[in-house]
Amino acid sequence: MDSLVEGRHFPSEAPPRLVGRYAAEASLSDLACKGARPVGLLLSLVLSPPTAVAWGKGVVQGARASLRRHGAWLVGGDTKAGPGRTVVSLGLGYAPRRRVPPRSGARPGDILATTGTVGRGSAAWITYSHGLRSRWEALERLLSVRARVREGEALAPLCHATLDTSDGLLAAARLLAEASGCSVEIWEASLPYDPGVRHLARRTGRPPADLAFFGGDYEILAAIPATNFQRAQAAVRRVGGTLSPIGRVTSRGPSVLMAGEVRTPLPDVGWDSFRPPQELDILRKPARPRGRRKDNNGRP
Repeated sequence: MDSLVEGRHFPSEAPPRLVGRYAAEASLSDLACKGARPVGLLLSLVLSPPTAVAWGKGVVQGARASLRRHGAWLVGGDTKAGPGRTVVSLGLGYAPRRRVPPRSGARPGDILATTGTVGRGSAAWITYSHGLRSRWEALERLLSVRARVREGEALAPLCHATLDTSDGLLAAARLLAEASGCSVEIWEASLPYDPGVRHLARRTGRPPADLAFFGGDYEILAAIPATNFQRAQAAVRRVGGTLSPIGRVTSRGPSVLMAGEVRTPLPDVGWDSFRPPQELDILRKPARPRGRRKDNNGRP
C-alpha cells in the first residue's frame, strides 16, 4: 500500500494520468521485490473541487494503463472529497509461499546487488526542482517509475532478503541490515549510477555520491548467497534486466559506505515522509574542506 499526497509526493501541476501511473507502479514495486505477480489494484482517491471528477478520471486512466502492462486489473476503491488531493493504492498479487524473501533474511557473506541503476529518482527530482530542463520533461521523468516485476520473479528463489529502493538505496540497505541483525558494506565505486546522476555530477562539480541517494529509484535491493550470484545475474538478464553487485553483508561493526580505502558510517540519507525534504543547492560547488578531511558520505 502506498499513499501519495499532493505537494509532498507529486506537485499540483502534475497531470493526473502521470499520478495514476505513478501510484500503480509504486505499489506494484513492493510486490515485485517479493517475487509476486500482480493481479489487481485498489485505488482510493481524496479529491478537491472544482476539478475533482476530471482529475480523478485521469488518475484512473493512468493507473489502468500501467496495470495493463503487467496483466493486472483495477478491481475497486473509494472516492471522497477533501481539501487536497491524495491517492492511496493497494496492490494485490501472489507468489509461491516458500519463495517470498523477507527483508530480515540477509546473512553475513551474502552479496548485495541492485537491479537497474542508482539515483534515477534523485536526478529527476534535482532536475525538476532546480529547473534544469523543460519543466514537463523533468516532471515526466520524475513520476515515470517502473516496477521490476519480471526481475523480482527471477530473483526471489535465489535470494535471502529483498526490498525495493523507493526511499533510496542507502535507506534500503540500512533497513535490510537492521531487520536482519547484520551490517552492510556498500562499495561506492561499484554503484551503477544513472546517466542523469553522472550528467549532474559533471555539471555541478559534485561527486555522484552527493546526488544519488534521495529516493525514487524503485529498483530491487537483494542479499544473495555468493554461490547463487551468477545464477541470479543470469536469471535477471534473461528477462531483460541488469543486476549489479554493490557490496556485501557483514557480521560486525557499523554499516559503511566505502569510497576507495575510506570507510564512513552509512549516511542517514533518503526519503522520509516525517521530515522536511532535503534541500541541495547543486548549482554551487562545495567549498574545499580545510583541516581535517571530511568524509564524502552523500549528505546534502
